[in-house]
Amino acid sequence: AHHRARQVTIFLLDNDPKHDGSRNPHIPIQLMAQAGFVPTIIVLGMLNIPKARRQKSEENRVRLYSQAWPDVTIVPLFVRYLPKACTISPDDCGLVFGNGHSCFPGPLLRNAEALVQLLHVE
Repeated sequence: AHHRARQVTIFLLDNDPKHDGSRNPHIPIQLMAQAGFVPTIIVLGMLNIPKARRQKSEENRVRLYSQAWPDVTIVPLFVRYLPKACTISPDDCGLVFGNGHSCFPGPLLRNAEALVQLLHVE
């Protein structure tokens, strides 16, 4: 997505294991490089991988992106957002919503909007 007046381009990768880095953390970096995309800010989200591998994967992804683009600002958002009134543990979301997904649209969308507004100001 590109906003011509503000000269802001957003390169968004969904959580498809073939492209999001959960199978190979180099894939998103290669996709951006092939597209000629040079980021100034990278927001890394949580991947759909087992908890046992999550922390090591997150640390590795931050390191790889820092190596690929040393001057980039990296924003690690390795959390799951739930409504304040939600009584379900993030680990039990699948019991209510299916497949471990949290409420959507909902707080995730509002947090994304707030983040984009913040990035526009910066």
